[in-house]
Amino acid sequence: MKDDTITINSLPALAQALTMIDEAWHEQHFLEIKIVRRAKQRTDQQRKAIEVYCRELATVLNGAGLDQRAVLAKMKEGVEIPWSQDTVKDTLWRRIQVAILGKKSTTKLNADEVSRVYDTLNRWTGTTFGISVPFPERKE
Repeated sequence: MKDDTITINSLPALAQALTMIDEAWHEQHFLEIKIVRRAKQRTDQQRKAIEVYCRELATVLNGAGLDQRAVLAKMKEGVEIPWSQDTVKDTLWRRIQVAILGKKSTTKLNADEVSRVYDTLNRWTGTTFGISVPFPERKE
């Protein structure tokens, strides 16, 4: 068995991969293909920019008399980080789901349980923050 790993990051690379797949298929009449989707790794220029930024921030923090104790103590109070689909699901939805149902995975929920978690979360965000989002309905 021969394994080939192909990175496809351009149209010519895609064409080459398709040719390799076609050739391998005609040779063996069997293929097993695993597609791994990854975000493109940061560039070398971005790495250098991160290093410059960190060095310059360290200089400014030191110049302002803000040592690590002071900055980390302030960080414990919280950093403004925006919500994403994943953080809402992991931080809010799942916490309520585990508390009221004892189930960690959403794949284990039935329709009534989904409604119970949603109702609890939506009621809480509504009364606490004045934010209520209707549960999406499937459009026929």
